[in-house]
Amino acid sequence: MHLHRFIILMIVLFSAHSAMAQRKLKQLDEQKKEDADKKYEKPINFWDQISFGGNIGGGFGQGASSFLLQPQALYRVNENMGVGLGFTYFYWSREIQYSGGTKITYSDNSYGPNLFVRHRLLSEIFGYAEYNAMNFTAFNEFGKSKRIWNNALFLGPSYVQEVGRGGAYILVLYDVLWRQDNLSQPGSFTRNFRVSPWDFRIGFFF
Repeated sequence: MHLHRFIILMIVLFSAHSAMAQRKLKQLDEQKKEDADKKYEKPINFWDQISFGGNIGGGFGQGASSFLLQPQALYRVNENMGVGLGFTYFYWSREIQYSGGTKITYSDNSYGPNLFVRHRLLSEIFGYAEYNAMNFTAFNEFGKSKRIWNNALFLGPSYVQEVGRGGAYILVLYDVLWRQDNLSQPGSFTRNFRVSPWDFRIGFFF
C-alpha cells in the first residue's frame, strides 16, 4: 500500500517538474524571439523626424510697417523637444526722427539665418527660444547708409496644435537683446530696424 502511494507521488512530482520545465523553455524561446526582434528592429530614419514649414508675420504702428517671411526646418529630438534652423526675410518701412527734428521715412529688405529650440511645458504649450542674426541697412539723417548686422534673442510661449508630424502654432515673443536707437548725436546711424522688442507670428509645419 505504501509502495503504491510512493509511485503515485513520484508520478505527480515528475509531471509537475516536466510542466515547469516546458514553461521555462517556452519563456526562454519567447525571450529569444523578443531579443531578436529588437536586434533587427528598423532604426529611426533621420528624415522621418524632420518637418518643414515656417511662419509669417507683420505689423503697423508708430510710423512703421513690416512683413516677415520665415521658412524653417524642425527636427524632433523626442515628443517634447524640437530644434531647428531657418532663414528670415524681413521687409520694413520706418519713420525716424533725428536730433534736429528732421523726420525721414526709410524702407529696406533685411535677411539672415535663425536657430531655434522649443520644449513642451504643457499639453499644447511650448517654451520657445530663437537666435536671429539679421543683415539690414542702417541710415542717418544725412542720407548716408551702411549694411550692418542686428542680433536678436527671442523668448516666449508657443501654442501648438499638432497633427501627425506637423501642425500649426502661434508665437508671442520678446527680444531680450533689443535696445532703443540713440540718435541724439548728429550723423548717428540707426542700430535696429524693429520699433518694438515684441514679435507675434503664426506658422505651420507639415
